[in-house]
Amino acid sequence: MVTGLGHVGIICDDLMKMRDFYTRVIDLTITDEDPECGSCFLSAAPEREHHDLNLGQASSPDHSDGARPRTQGLGQVAFAHATRHKTILYALFHRAPQERISGSRLDSPR
Repeated sequence: MVTGLGHVGIICDDLMKMRDFYTRVIDLTITDEDPECGSCFLSAAPEREHHDLNLGQASSPDHSDGARPRTQGLGQVAFAHATRHKTILYALFHRAPQERISGSRLDSPR
């Protein structure tokens, strides 16, 4: 039986923009990355987990490592947040659109 989420991998049209968003806004920590290969691993708890999220740069079929298709869309990725304080959660919720990350959104805190 599945008891939790291992990790999520997202193919990004702009790896560095997404890397910036997940580190600066969502506050994940980079645990490993290889810009030449177009890969970045991030964790919410690096002392316990190498990565919760892997970002990969989209590439064309003529790339030396082969094609990684452009983003086709992702239904949902949910992260638990340490606080249940509505003021903090709403501030994060309202900040996401300002970052202008194509296809990214945060659902309203419950």
